[in-house]
Amino acid sequence: MVSVMASALVSCSPLKPFRGYAHGSLRLVTAVSARSEAVRIEPRAAGPRASLRADRRRFFGGCLAGALLAAAPFIWMLNTGRLDFTQRHPLGGFYDAQAESLLDLRWDVPAGALGIEAFLVDGKAYQYQGPVPALLRLPIVALTDRYDGRLTQLSMLGAFGVTMLFASRLSWQIRRLFGPDGTVTRGEAIAAGGFILSLGAGSSLMFLAGQAYVYHEAILWGVAFALAAYDALVRHLSDGSSRALVLTGAFASLALLTRASVGLGPVLALGSVVGLRATRALWTKRRPEWRRLLGLFAACVVPVLFYASVNQAKFGTFFSVPISAQVASEVDPTRAEFIRENGDSFFGLQYVPTAVLQYLRPDALELERQFPFVDFPALAESIGEVRFDRIDRASSVPATMGWMVVLGAIGVVAVAGRRTRGSRAAAAALGPPVLGALLALGVTVTIGYVAQRYLADFIPLLVLVSLVGLHHLSARMREGAAWPRTMAVALGLGALAACYVNFSLALFYERQYGFVPEAVRAELISWQLDVDAVLPGDQSPRLRSTRAVGALPRSADEGELVVVGECAGLYQFDGELWRPVERTNAIGRFRFELRLADAAPNARYELVGRGSGDDRRSLVLERRSNERVAFVFRSPGSPAVAGPAHEINPDVPFVFDVVMDRRLNSLQVVADGRSLLGRLYAAPDDRLRVGTDLPGELVEQPLEAPVCQELVKRR
Repeated sequence: MVSVMASALVSCSPLKPFRGYAHGSLRLVTAVSARSEAVRIEPRAAGPRASLRADRRRFFGGCLAGALLAAAPFIWMLNTGRLDFTQRHPLGGFYDAQAESLLDLRWDVPAGALGIEAFLVDGKAYQYQGPVPALLRLPIVALTDRYDGRLTQLSMLGAFGVTMLFASRLSWQIRRLFGPDGTVTRGEAIAAGGFILSLGAGSSLMFLAGQAYVYHEAILWGVAFALAAYDALVRHLSDGSSRALVLTGAFASLALLTRASVGLGPVLALGSVVGLRATRALWTKRRPEWRRLLGLFAACVVPVLFYASVNQAKFGTFFSVPISAQVASEVDPTRAEFIRENGDSFFGLQYVPTAVLQYLRPDALELERQFPFVDFPALAESIGEVRFDRIDRASSVPATMGWMVVLGAIGVVAVAGRRTRGSRAAAAALGPPVLGALLALGVTVTIGYVAQRYLADFIPLLVLVSLVGLHHLSARMREGAAWPRTMAVALGLGALAACYVNFSLALFYERQYGFVPEAVRAELISWQLDVDAVLPGDQSPRLRSTRAVGALPRSADEGELVVVGECAGLYQFDGELWRPVERTNAIGRFRFELRLADAAPNARYELVGRGSGDDRRSLVLERRSNERVAFVFRSPGSPAVAGPAHEINPDVPFVFDVVMDRRLNSLQVVADGRSLLGRLYAAPDDRLRVGTDLPGELVEQPLEAPVCQELVKRR
């Protein structure tokens, strides 16, 4: 009965390209379950224990080498090309704030720490992301607040390492189930390492490194814990290990409490095993081993209970989230209207056609002349005029991870074509994980939001099936077949191309569309100018600038650059918004250095001012204590606006930026990536004056626009 229901569910799934394999997996699991409660599979390459240890060392040595090679570009992207693992991101401190609240034994966090992402319930602010990444921070947060808002990069690097580890373990298990007989050869170790290298650098994991913030961190840890759960489940289904079953439930809980759409996969996989074995017992009227069945049921239910308990504690519901209670739904009229139309939900079957087409289309890339040459395609069009909350830039699974798709197809064909008892039993150990990972994607494609980061939800499924293909090719190569070598070369070239494609998309998204400092965005344009200078033909249209004196144009071509004045400022249009690239004090950006040890107690300094008398607008720095300062903006007819008191080290120069940009209607004070004051700012012109009474301990640093000057020179 359960197998029939699951089969029907897969048939109705929008992911029909995977339907045949899911049906085959169900048949295999049912057949094997009819013979025994736990599939016990002896490794075909048993050999002496010493030989097995040598095989493991060689195999995992190759995987380690691949992981280390993949870590290099991942770390470079994660740190925006800088050797600094503690950079601050505007949306990177959510889990830090949650960890501090958990130390006080409460779920709510200060509303200001979450911004528009906060959910306001009974006057308290909550984070909708699961708590596990916050729990991982507790040892550091409990000892010091020095790294508040700075732990996202280290956390994501840890998630990357866990992903590499359990992908390697899965590879070893699948090799022993499906791979060649005999010892691990050097070629197999290289192939295993190449797979791990390609997974780390040639998949959406690389894209996630492009923005070190809460959304990407949650997905990365969700993928890591899901792979860990599948690894433990495959081991349990292979040898009946009780310890592996406990680990499956534990990792499934961590995955579900990190990212529900990915974490649901291991839960569904466990549920399929419980259902199939219970169905077999009822169908054959044979008494099952109730203790083992109860263990499987507990491993399946406990993660759901954990999730429901946390959700109930936060939002008063077991599974749903009150989207209308989010601050973004209150301040953004477009979001509010979307929520009303969709019945206070972010999910719906009406989004499936658009999402599936975008995520599975093979042509979702666009070639550009300017470096790094591979960009996102045009935004997807909604099928049936369905209203989405947002359709962001997104490529697709075949376009960015095509090598895994091909390997997975080889694995599916290999499993379907092998009829031996051992191969069927081995396939049964992978059937539930594959089925669970496949069905969990049904959540991803029902989200009313299309985004590149959601492609990472496909990674657990792709890893499971593509590893079967990898080790099937290895087995055929050892048998002397010629076609696997040709296929291996083609797949290797495809994996190299995928590494570049994912690196290029991550670089574009990070530095052209993402939240990065101006210097990082300017750095990309500088590279583009250098590369474009050595290419034949005319200059790339996106690197040709226009000049603006007053307001920025209301619309422009994506990537278009605008120079203000004599390189007073340089802006770039990302398709929706104007982004600053370089700004000098002539346009309203200033950089100051304060030596607090030399400052007078309770001192006040006017940093930047405009106008005089009753029409005076000014930004003031106030010393609140020996180690705390605050910024205050005063304007006529309005109460003074003060930012939070900021703690600084009196013995270290305090460097901060002041931005009063009338073109972007923005007033900001930023220090070390953290906003200390922000508000809307309007002015008829750029006339601003640095305070005339600045003492010696407060120094204005000069700002230049070298990229803008180079751009104008080449125009």
